[in-house]
Amino acid sequence: EIGDIKFKGFTGRYRPAQPGAVIGADGATLSGTFGARVTDNTDGKKVLLSCNHVLAEFDALPVGTEILQPSTGFGGASPDDVIGTLKRAVPMDFSPLGVNYVDAAIAKTNRKAVKTRPFCSAVKPGRQGAVGMLFAASSIMTIINPSDSIATLMNVTFPKTATAAIGMSIHACCAISGYVSTTISDVMVDLLLVAPNDNDVWFMDQVICAGGVADGFAGDSGAMFYTTYNV
Repeated sequence: EIGDIKFKGFTGRYRPAQPGAVIGADGATLSGTFGARVTDNTDGKKVLLSCNHVLAEFDALPVGTEILQPSTGFGGASPDDVIGTLKRAVPMDFSPLGVNYVDAAIAKTNRKAVKTRPFCSAVKPGRQGAVGMLFAASSIMTIINPSDSIATLMNVTFPKTATAAIGMSIHACCAISGYVSTTISDVMVDLLLVAPNDNDVWFMDQVICAGGVADGFAGDSGAMFYTTYNV
């Protein structure tokens, strides 16, 4: 009688904000997920990790751009909802047949505004290995940047990591879809995708899960997948 009841994930305002919460850059049109707190190897500081398109809008936004929780699309506004500022992003190559390995960026955070433990109690970054970060999804597949590529190109350190393997059980805490779990169906996959400027570009060495376990550009981008077991 009341229709379908759907879980809306973590789209409210949370203080402190936790991995899984919806975030976005001030003035940007895209929302995403607070993926994880990691260590920036350049200065030893803890930073917020998510996608480039979430924190920097595909390299369009400058360093220092305010990061909101919740994002503008879910009612966030500066100054009350600022939890940090864009620190840097891995540049993206959207030239014809450009090659990319990750869609990643980090933000400085206000120390009291964030915490490390995700909303989803089953996801334990201190015990389970980070496998990779969701950056795109459809009803057919979910595409994940491997954590080792993120660590190298973003120059950050995760509390723990695990190398993706076919058949591995993984799970994540997503802003829109909430808690999701899935199984890796392929690794080291090269994909030709359509970039925002309509050029075909390569994303190399990606992790693939069959089926759309999360919403791509709807707000789950940036969610960090971990092993379902301790490492």
